[in-house]
Amino acid sequence: RWIYDYLRRHSKRVVMTVLGDDYYWVHGCCDLHLFRYSDFNLGSTDRRKTFPYAKKQYEDWTLPLNKDFNQYIARTCDAITPVLYEYWWCYQQYWGSKSTYMPLPIVPEEKAPQTFGVGEKVRFFLGVQSKRSEYKGTDIMRKALEDIVAKYQDKAEYTIVEDLPYAEYIKKMEGHDVVIDQLYSYTPAMNGLLTMSKGLVCVGGGEPENYQILGETKLHPIVNVEPNYESVYNELENLVLHPQLIPNLKQQSYTFVQQYHHYITVARRYEAL
Repeated sequence: RWIYDYLRRHSKRVVMTVLGDDYYWVHGCCDLHLFRYSDFNLGSTDRRKTFPYAKKQYEDWTLPLNKDFNQYIARTCDAITPVLYEYWWCYQQYWGSKSTYMPLPIVPEEKAPQTFGVGEKVRFFLGVQSKRSEYKGTDIMRKALEDIVAKYQDKAEYTIVEDLPYAEYIKKMEGHDVVIDQLYSYTPAMNGLLTMSKGLVCVGGGEPENYQILGETKLHPIVNVEPNYESVYNELENLVLHPQLIPNLKQQSYTFVQQYHHYITVARRYEAL
């Protein structure tokens, strides 16, 4: 706290960027029930009862020390910039006029992909963080992916990697068509956006709220899935049986990130704020 206070005294502007778990996020999910589903709930089902990681995150961030410090920064900073719709909505409950949605910045590929085509087989890619697999729904998405490829071995194949360093993970992703992202999110975060910046299809969080907060009515490149096995299975199967859909989704994905998440565009939004 003394470091933050020092920065407040010696800086012209102090902006709090909302990038992950904090008090307002866990409070919005668990106490205010703001979302149809999240890392902490599936409808009325409380995931803290079955997932220790979710339970620990809530308990940690509602400790008086952490809660009070988070509220102190929100109260005293000049602006708050949540980077996902979900974070923005949580902060809107208390800091509406002070909270401004700010897209995540992506440094794009230097050159656009030469082609957005697809080969004889649809190539899927899934990266697993073993400690957070159940929390993020990767376990369910993995099962659906394995079942689809087992059923359509002549039409699809996959690569699954676990706990890779970032640079190696990005390198392994290249050469695939579709990347499997998170299950319990309304919106794509860094993994999904990096996928799209490379002209690949993202399967994950692409709810209407994700496009509404950007004011986008035409570009809807994300293959949205509901938080259950059946939804993931059906969407993957649709891509395998209709590979002609993939080139357009790839093109839209690349355009979407260039338009809304290019790091220069985001930097200018911060300057304007």
